[in-house]
Amino acid sequence: MKLSRIKSFFTLIALWTLTLALLPSGSSGQPVRGRRAMVASQHEIASRIGVDIMKKGGNAVDAAIAVGLALAVVYPEAGNIGGGGFMLIRKANGDTHAIDYREMAPKGATRNMFLGKNGQMISGEGSPTIGYRAAGVPGTLAGFELAFNRHGSGKVRWADLVRPSRVVAQQGFELSHRQADLFRTHNESLSRYSESKRVFLNAGQLYTGGDNFRQPDLGRTLERIESGGAKEFYSGVTARMIADDMKANSGLMNLDDLKAYVAKERTPVRGTYRGHEIISMPPPSSGGVVMLNALNILEGYDLRGMEFGSSGKHHLMTEAMRRAFADRSEHMGDPDYTDIPAAALIDKKYAEQRRSTIDRNKATTSSEIGHGSVVSRESMDTTHF
Repeated sequence: MKLSRIKSFFTLIALWTLTLALLPSGSSGQPVRGRRAMVASQHEIASRIGVDIMKKGGNAVDAAIAVGLALAVVYPEAGNIGGGGFMLIRKANGDTHAIDYREMAPKGATRNMFLGKNGQMISGEGSPTIGYRAAGVPGTLAGFELAFNRHGSGKVRWADLVRPSRVVAQQGFELSHRQADLFRTHNESLSRYSESKRVFLNAGQLYTGGDNFRQPDLGRTLERIESGGAKEFYSGVTARMIADDMKANSGLMNLDDLKAYVAKERTPVRGTYRGHEIISMPPPSSGGVVMLNALNILEGYDLRGMEFGSSGKHHLMTEAMRRAFADRSEHMGDPDYTDIPAAALIDKKYAEQRRSTIDRNKATTSSEIGHGSVVSRESMDTTHF
């Protein structure tokens, strides 16, 4: 099996030149402008925490880490410390860095673990998205700590980044009507497990907008991470709690999996679109390669000369993305386990070949689109299970 990275909910972009002005809640009309920097996130509390970190001397990376931790508390539908993501950093001097902290499959994962006896994909409990066996080894905290150590300002401590989120988890925050409704909407799935029912469904007494939402267990976890760093999560009390819970519920992740997790710094992918430089995440993220692939195809058309919102413009964009995603399905994967022909996929000449297959007057069905021909090989030094 190719131990592919498991999809996560949280993608983090940190820019060296960002942060300080805060987007007010519910603002509209004129855009908000900051003279020096700006923080933007899905929740006002998280954004304010990021602002405060920079006021203490932290840079954008420090602020991004603090915001990411805060979102784990105030935006649980997407923020996490039990998942993973990517961080793309561009410093003021132009240096760029990509940090990969996506989840990894535990060593106990097997090729057919999500297939039933009939060879069909399992649905419900035990499927790729539901249950203990679906969980990957979390990467968020390892990635945050790597970014902090290599690219942080050095003017704030790790504890300074964790403490605000720990306090919010312990003291609680006012739950919005949207979040309360979201918990209700997912009542059935959250009721599957006693802990998710207790935390997010208030043990059956459903939350309403305006309630104070406290998460004391998460607060205690953050308290341990505040004092012990990411190491605590991967080899300390928290790690043992995760491993014990996994074992008790037929999960695959164990203490060795947690201890073995390593976040990695990778080289960003680069390209251009009509003279503008684009810097994006490399594999195992497919986003950067897919985006550049599609833009290279579109570069051959006079989109500016086409009417805004016209069917012709949408047709070309759709056809370009069809081809980019067909390439994604065939060629993308985890660079730790297979060679990814990223450079070939974002080459301008390759885009010319793909562009030549587009009929401007007829849509191609997705089932007809095949992947392009690029040089790709897998190392014979890699083993698959």
